[in-house]
Amino acid sequence: MTRKIVLVVVLAMLMGGCGTNREVPVRILVIGSSLIENHGGMDKHVAGLAGSRQPPILVEGRIIQEGGAPLSRLWQRPGTLNTIREGESTVVVLQEIALKGSEYNGQYDKETFFEHVRLFNETVQDSGGETILFMYWANPSMDIEEIAADHFEIAEELGLKVAPVGLAWDRSLARRPELLLHHTDNVHANVHGNYLAAAVLYATIFEESPEELPYVPDDIYGDVVISAEDLAYLQGIAWATVREYLEFE
Repeated sequence: MTRKIVLVVVLAMLMGGCGTNREVPVRILVIGSSLIENHGGMDKHVAGLAGSRQPPILVEGRIIQEGGAPLSRLWQRPGTLNTIREGESTVVVLQEIALKGSEYNGQYDKETFFEHVRLFNETVQDSGGETILFMYWANPSMDIEEIAADHFEIAEELGLKVAPVGLAWDRSLARRPELLLHHTDNVHANVHGNYLAAAVLYATIFEESPEELPYVPDDIYGDVVISAEDLAYLQGIAWATVREYLEFE
């Protein structure tokens, strides 16, 4: 785990061991489009994964989202900066919409993306938090190579971590194309794709494997349940991708 998150978790354990009911939570703020609110919210699922480990990690999550919004618009959204400054967030996750062209209602521009990551990161750092970039998956207007290259470029400039969600999706679809990750709109995630995204984000934040964690999300859009086999498969894909691209020891 990163130094800041380790400190928070250790404090929580120590306080629990001293006979008090107080715990110090890891506070996670996720900022992005409807992609990160899908299936109940990415913060909810990261908290579920963290709470199902032994010993559990207490996570308090919050989302600021606007459908189809790039980071440039979310930066202008009333209250966004105040939430970062006042929320005492341990981690702030930024998700860019990564769609190009009017035919896809896309507003992505690389330089604008970079500019607003810099702005957000400065505010997050001033508030004592850590910025992590949530890499979107491939779409009809941008392939995963371009999306990944842009995310890694600005992350290297600023010394940030990237949650390589899109790369994990690419790996899973290459290995098991029959296991669909998209919702029926072919833009958002279905329950499997959403779980894979959450597992990648969990592994990136805490720098540990999600494998064998028992948390299973509900599918609020239908009756699909992730089987034990698929759960183990997606956990393995998530951890393999995070380890490869973030070069954990």
